[in-house]
Amino acid sequence: MITNTLCLPSSPELEQLLRSEAASFTHGRASYAVERKGKELRITIEAADAVALRTVVTSVTRVINIHEKAVKVR
Repeated sequence: MITNTLCLPSSPELEQLLRSEAASFTHGRASYAVERKGKELRITIEAADAVALRTVVTSVTRVINIHEKAVKVR
């Protein structure tokens, strides 16, 4: 089992997007959870192997990328 934690600056919009993605994320060998700790968001990933870890990281970074683009448009 591989465990990894990503820490990002806290944003209510990003947190909502990540929680929605986590709820709909269906991968048998990996999962992730989002929690707010003070001024940061912590994304804790658990994966059975490196390929599963990469799948989750790719999914999470896509959501972050979309959020960053949406913020720039405002």
